Amino acid sequence: MADIYQQLCERIFHDFWQQSEVHVGLKLPTERELEVRYKVSRPTVGKAIAALAAEGWVTKRQGSGIFVAAIESEAGKRGSGSPFRIGFVGLDLGSELCHRVFVGVEQIVRLK
Repeated sequence: MADIYQQLCERIFHDFWQQSEVHVGLKLPTERELEVRYKVSRPTVGKAIAALAAEGWVTKRQGSGIFVAAIESEAGKRGSGSPFRIGFVGLDLGSELCHRVFVGVEQIVRLK
């Protein structure tokens, strides 16, 4: 069975990319708004957003929000990923430390 955050990724992707008109740069709801909308915890929302960011679908800007970074016609189907990949192996991928590492790596990669 998929983790809750993976299920949330699918729901967010379905609701915003497949059920509505999206464009690059569109601001998505805040993590707090997503938490209330989907009735999940804030860390679960954070993990789901981090996963979508790792796949290249969203970008999160500290203090500004979460924005659409790619649309299906540009990026292909969800799960195909980017041609550029960074691997990370951790003992507990559910830990706050690993989540923070993922977020930090994503932020640095987006600067390049």
